[in-house]
Amino acid sequence: MAAAPILLRAAETCLRAHSPGASSAARLGAVAFIHRFGSTLNAHLHFHCVVIDGVFEPTAGGVVFHAAGGLDATAITQVQAQVRRRLLRGFVRRGLLPGNDAQAMAQWQHGGGFSLDASVRIEVFPLLCPLCGAGMRIIAFITDAPTLRDILAHCGEPTAPPRIAPARGPPRWDLPDAGPGGFDPHAQPPPEVEFDQRVAW
Repeated sequence: MAAAPILLRAAETCLRAHSPGASSAARLGAVAFIHRFGSTLNAHLHFHCVVIDGVFEPTAGGVVFHAAGGLDATAITQVQAQVRRRLLRGFVRRGLLPGNDAQAMAQWQHGGGFSLDASVRIEVFPLLCPLCGAGMRIIAFITDAPTLRDILAHCGEPTAPPRIAPARGPPRWDLPDAGPGGFDPHAQPPPEVEFDQRVAW
């Protein structure tokens, strides 16, 4: 999907601009995955991303990390606007959205159907040892499966991914007349809390 690269490129551009000393060769570090539904199992395509607040720059001796600063609400709003502009342009180019609709959406208030939340932060510096606080450097990227298993086993970590739990069935409602074959979905008790789904996105 083209949306994820557009989002990550916009984030990288912002981080590079806010990281003193970073050159155009600096790159972000991120993990992202697609979430295709909302809390009510409604269609709601969005991304969850863990993005390091800085950029990595290759050097002759390895990699240098440039920490970003000044990542305020204005910077986040600029990233959101850039992503919206590029996505709308891409939708028109691929024939997924008429040009006049894209122009109208570009004028909508409150992000025009696009939102970006960067309010959650994890206080971890990637190249500092969490035990002693000394600086670390990347010495190798290990991709050989047997070697990875040996290292994980030596560290006491699991060597296999966790098992995927089976899918849950629908909730069982305690209805007095819910006999075999007599389940009535309209007879469910009202919820304890009313939730306005119009603003759930």
